[in-house]
Amino acid sequence: MTLENFKQMQQDVETAVENTTNTVEMYHKEFADTALNSLAQFLPLGDAGQQIKDFQDQMITGFYDAVRTVNQKGGELTRTVLDQIENR
Repeated sequence: MTLENFKQMQQDVETAVENTTNTVEMYHKEFADTALNSLAQFLPLGDAGQQIKDFQDQMITGFYDAVRTVNQKGGELTRTVLDQIENR
């Protein structure tokens, strides 16, 4: 396997993690909204319902943003290492 193959594999993995993270985040938000809406049918939440939804959205987004950051930083680190190997 050549260094170019490793570089391509690294990019493919980083892209796959990014795409999967985006998809899972979307489903997570949909599931959470559905659960909250179902709860609101049985228990009037009033203004608290919007506050809960806002908090829920912030938490979900924050988590997946952290995953994306780790993925990006891991990709940068890997590219740096591969570039150093290439320049030896």
